[in-house]
Amino acid sequence: MSDSNNPYQSPKAEASTVASMADSGAITGRMKDSISATAPWMRFLGIVGFVGAGIIALFGLFMMFGMMGSFAGMGALGAYGFVGGLIYIGIAVVAFFPARYMFRAGTGFRSYVLSQRSETLEGALANNKSFWKFTGIITIIYLALIPVMIIVTAAATASAMRGYGY
Repeated sequence: MSDSNNPYQSPKAEASTVASMADSGAITGRMKDSISATAPWMRFLGIVGFVGAGIIALFGLFMMFGMMGSFAGMGALGAYGFVGGLIYIGIAVVAFFPARYMFRAGTGFRSYVLSQRSETLEGALANNKSFWKFTGIITIIYLALIPVMIIVTAAATASAMRGYGY
């Protein structure tokens, strides 16, 4: 069986063809209505993502500095608060990027509806692509870490149980 007869192969289109479709008005009114209706929700979810990332970062700073002072006389527990705070700040940084891509895509879609310029649509679609690519990569990392965390948790539990004589 040759590759040219593969029924599962994705269709191919030149980028210039897609751009000329937008310029020639091949984007229908229904498509524009969908873009127009989606843009406010994308902007809203982007703003919620920014706020969420900010709250996570503030909580991480509180853990790093607030709890560290409280546990100063407790040795390693203060260090755990500092390391936990760093982890939360890392999570906030990671959460910031999909929110940014989502917000920019929504803003670009809104600009396209107002201006009808294909460049703004291209920018919005690029940010939309970046959002989904970033989200996909984070999902792959998350799925890869699940078995690792199960093994680490099982080993820590077994170690703790041995310490109690089980």
